[in-house]
Amino acid sequence: MLFSGKKEKDVEKLIFRHIEVTKATLQELGNMLSDYLKKDQSFKKKSYNVHKLEHQADIIRREAEMKLYQGAFLPIYREDYIILMDLIDKIANCCELAADELTITRPVIPEFITAKFYDLVSITVDAFDPLENMFRMLEDNTKEVISLSIQVEEKEAEVDRLAFEINRAVFKSQELELAEKMLLKCLVQKVAAISNKIEDVSDRFEIMVAKRAF
Repeated sequence: MLFSGKKEKDVEKLIFRHIEVTKATLQELGNMLSDYLKKDQSFKKKSYNVHKLEHQADIIRREAEMKLYQGAFLPIYREDYIILMDLIDKIANCCELAADELTITRPVIPEFITAKFYDLVSITVDAFDPLENMFRMLEDNTKEVISLSIQVEEKEAEVDRLAFEINRAVFKSQELELAEKMLLKCLVQKVAAISNKIEDVSDRFEIMVAKRAF
């Protein structure tokens, strides 16, 4: 096990749960965007689901933080876990912002960027996958944590590349009005921001590994 005391084990379970619910929030955003691209009105219900999952993640984070404030972990490590959960929570927050952007503005997504937009969403969702293993391996397999962190960085770079290519294609287009281009740019930025937050969590794991090195 990662931790030995009861309070620590309780926090461990809550952090794992926080990661799981945040991942579910991101996956539901991916489903929502996929429905929107297919002109499936189910995207509205999925937007609501994103909000519910984000709220659930908040509740789990607060519960874990309360246990930390009650004395779980040595003080030298306590801050690490508070910062870690705050960074994970920012991923769920970004998902909610992207869902709101889509629901409120409902931009026209032309066919010439549809494939790249699917890729943007898919890679963003995939970028989250290593985080659960990074937390599990934090104490016992630090080399693997670093390896997984590199994977996250590569996916974040791929998201940045796709976001640039989508925006370039949008603003070169002659068939879209400027207002439509700006709405698309805002949506792409909101989605791309998620992978930046995922990379922030990955970077925090690297810091936590460094602090445990002998």
